Amino acid sequence: MKTSKLTIALIATAGLLATNVRAEDKEVKQADVPQAVLDAFAIAKPHAKVKEYELKTHDGQSFYELEYKENGLEHEYYYAADGTLLETSEEIQIYRLPAELKQAIKTSYPKAKIKAVKKKMMVDGNLSGYEIELKEKGKEVELDIDASGKITKIELDD
Repeated sequence: MKTSKLTIALIATAGLLATNVRAEDKEVKQADVPQAVLDAFAIAKPHAKVKEYELKTHDGQSFYELEYKENGLEHEYYYAADGTLLETSEEIQIYRLPAELKQAIKTSYPKAKIKAVKKKMMVDGNLSGYEIELKEKGKEVELDIDASGKITKIELDD
């Protein structure tokens, strides 16, 4: 993918999505998570200790996020209530973010500093995109960028 096409796509999408989008997230206790989800995670990551459980709703679909740390980096597994794995994400070092995405972010948010990057993976192991946390002028901005480089969500936190 050429950098110029990606940059234009990011800038255009940022303008269209520059609204305050909030998904419904609710931290829950382990006891509130369906047993099918807990069992599936225990099989997938038998030695991981879950740090946080969340019930999330996005586009009308509810799912559970289980967050844990491995080698000092955050990892998240997303499950349907029946225990079906939907997606995973893992925090990566900022330098591992593709250069064209870094440049496109710098173009759209020139004064922002990238604080964290998570690489999102589909169940089959293919890249589904990135979640990027920025800080600009004391405010936090979270971008979801799909595998093609298109911003799919902008979330503003005060």
